[in-house]
Amino acid sequence: MRRFFLFGTGLIVAGFYLAGCSSLQTQSELTKARDGAQKAHRSLSAKAGSQHFCILGIRAGADGRVLHVGTHGLAAGILPGDLIVAVDGNPIRNWTDEKLKLRKRAPGELVSLLVRRNGSQLMIQAPCLDIAGTVAAVAEALGEAANGNWLACSEKMEQMQNEYGPSPTAQNILVDCYKYFLMSEGKIVDDAFAAALAKLAVLNIEEASWSLRSLQRLRGDVLAQIDWLRRNNFPTAAEQLEQKYNAALAQLTEPEGLESESRAAP
Repeated sequence: MRRFFLFGTGLIVAGFYLAGCSSLQTQSELTKARDGAQKAHRSLSAKAGSQHFCILGIRAGADGRVLHVGTHGLAAGILPGDLIVAVDGNPIRNWTDEKLKLRKRAPGELVSLLVRRNGSQLMIQAPCLDIAGTVAAVAEALGEAANGNWLACSEKMEQMQNEYGPSPTAQNILVDCYKYFLMSEGKIVDDAFAAALAKLAVLNIEEASWSLRSLQRLRGDVLAQIDWLRRNNFPTAAEQLEQKYNAALAQLTEPEGLESESRAAP
């Protein structure tokens, strides 16, 4: 699993020390986090004006199955659960490859998507969004973090993902910002933190689900997150996360078509 610990602290252990740190330790940690956010803010702000390529504002699996759609994608007519079968008339083999091809398109261009929905096929004209919009939004959120406005940072990251679709990177920043908000308020973990952490784990599972090896490498992290959720009295979130991982694993390990073949045998 790729890790994006923007402010330098592991997410799994975050909830264990929020209530136990001394005020001096807490202030030191917050100062380091603000310094890290400031550096990231400067870096992204410098890149925001030079990053221009096409994204569709959706998140899909390698097979083209749409998992999440931001408000821009919804406005174009794309829905979660749609299966993208062709782009500009060309059948897709791997959505990851298609995303790389889309980078060559200019923001504002229309992309023709042939999608399968509820047994029917339909054509959708989706406009290319400018990646610069997401870069600028993240830079703005990090600017809030650099000023110690941790809650505003997490809220802006949530808004950005609602508009463009979620990603592990963006969700990791959101979790970090909310974690430091709790720390700055002297609070322990709450339902919002647990939900954000569970969402991050689910996004990582979805990203790894195209490869059995990638999914198996993720196992230790998922087990640790499930254990954390259970020990901090979030059993429902732990159960849902366990089911999500097991379902993704089953899709890669169960032989496809085995049942139908056995029925056809004499």
